[in-house]
Amino acid sequence: MEAILPKKTALITPARIIIASFLLLIFVGMFFLALPFSRSGSFVISWWDAFFVSASAVSTTGFMSIPLASFSFWGKLVILCLMQLGGLGLLTLFVPILGLFKNVRMRTHLITGQQFDLQQWSSNWLYSKKIIQFVVCFSFLVEIIGAGILYFSLKDVSALGEPRWFAALFHSVSSYCNFGVSIFSEPFSFFVTNRVFMIVTTLLIALGSFGFVPLYECILWFSGLFFKRSGPRYRFSLQSKMILVYMPLLTVILATFLLIAEWKTLGEYHWFDRLSIVLMNGFSYRSCGFSTFNFLQLSQVAFFVTMVFCLLGSSPGSVGGGSGLKITTLALSLASIKSIVSGRENVELFKRRIPKEQVLVTLAFLSIYLLWLVTMIFMVLVSEGSTTTSFVHIIFESVSAIANRGISVGSFVSMTRAGQLLLTVGMIIGRLNSLSLLLAIKQKRERVHFKYPEETFSMS
Repeated sequence: MEAILPKKTALITPARIIIASFLLLIFVGMFFLALPFSRSGSFVISWWDAFFVSASAVSTTGFMSIPLASFSFWGKLVILCLMQLGGLGLLTLFVPILGLFKNVRMRTHLITGQQFDLQQWSSNWLYSKKIIQFVVCFSFLVEIIGAGILYFSLKDVSALGEPRWFAALFHSVSSYCNFGVSIFSEPFSFFVTNRVFMIVTTLLIALGSFGFVPLYECILWFSGLFFKRSGPRYRFSLQSKMILVYMPLLTVILATFLLIAEWKTLGEYHWFDRLSIVLMNGFSYRSCGFSTFNFLQLSQVAFFVTMVFCLLGSSPGSVGGGSGLKITTLALSLASIKSIVSGRENVELFKRRIPKEQVLVTLAFLSIYLLWLVTMIFMVLVSEGSTTTSFVHIIFESVSAIANRGISVGSFVSMTRAGQLLLTVGMIIGRLNSLSLLLAIKQKRERVHFKYPEETFSMS
């Protein structure tokens, strides 16, 4: 007999709790950003701007409806906290702290596990608990080390606007959490010859978008390699293998395109600086949003390639935004195409057979994502029909918002309130993941006890 859950328990699903925590964090951030202590000098921060900036920080997108200089030191500190909580998740930071004072129930750990797309969370909550502990400790350690190195790399930089320690910390968290907003008054292209700054920024972006499961497994693998533990060597999961192969590959492909398309622009720099520029942008355009290029002066080839790669998101279970086609989704889609072309019955990846149920889920997510992308672009174009904003720029801003990239040509500042509201909705839904939203809305899965007869149809 099937167990009947209480109505209250059935309604409070992990996906709904995660969504509620993000929305709560956005409105709390809006309240603090609208208070007088968050304003800098004579700047006026409306409730709308406070809401937009808060939503952008929590979704780790990086769009700013007003300049960051509009905020005081305390306002920037609030933004820093919002992007930290948004990147790692409010529950991810709350659960370990709560565990110091009381015994946290297994259900709470499972909710935080689902937030990072842990495949093992439903069958092994202890694994989920270890990952959550690793996420918090690893993230804070990386951000502190990154801030310390950046502090010394910024010693020759003038006009930071804030104390050097805070500027280094803000940039470190913004890079690692893939927020992509610079606190410096200097344009980001000013730092391209600061090699330590560029290397650290690239590493922070890469670590933040890599995914915590493969990072955790890499540490276990290296510890077994160097400490010579007894027993068989640790074996990577299929998810980690896909990320370890496809993420560097996509980054190198994008960096190569940028290097070729902007060869004349990069001609004045040393070869090492050219490589560091395109590699940093290669990681950033797929997760963070920092850019050393001026998109208004970018070649059409580089502009188009950037927009396409914005849709190729970061790894599952990372701070690199919730939307975009995850690397695992892309890898499984390519494997499905290969399986069809080669005439194989099963979809295979790294000598592993993928369950048909997961292939169907991937196809469903891909379809939902493309439908949502087209619908959002259409609605933004309708809302901006009376403006003089370029058609291509509107599409670029929409793609960047939905994919939580924050790469901008500056057009969203001149958009109507309706257009900005649509971008805000796109940022929030993008961060939460459209498929998770559907699962949260659906209260109960339908069980079908019969099958319809099969029938084929022509595909060409």
